[in-house]
Amino acid sequence: MSTLASVFAGLAGALAAHQIRHINSETFNLIDSVFLLGMLIIGGLGSNLGPIFGAIVVVLLLEGATLLGPLFSEIFPSTAAGAVQAMRPLFFGTTLTLFLIFEPRGLAHRWQILKAAWRLRPFSH
Repeated sequence: MSTLASVFAGLAGALAAHQIRHINSETFNLIDSVFLLGMLIIGGLGSNLGPIFGAIVVVLLLEGATLLGPLFSEIFPSTAAGAVQAMRPLFFGTTLTLFLIFEPRGLAHRWQILKAAWRLRPFSH
């Protein structure tokens, strides 16, 4: 299993290098690593669907924060433009903290529970 994961990681790195057209130490910084680790934590470690769920949630969360930025600046007009830009890490950090507190096993575990409950649905009592 780890060999297959390494193959996919290498393929993803090769495709990223082709798209960016160069690789150096500043291409992927610490913030990118934190976002990738957050995707794993939110999705759930130790499962195949966890990283997929985590990536979907984090990307939707960051896009939602980007869309809510102008609305936030209209509600609070005295805030600076930097406050709108700071909403993305703020939403990400809040979501990551809430997942660590309330759902430490991630969304993949919740998906397993939902599937088991759906299988037993007619005989639940």
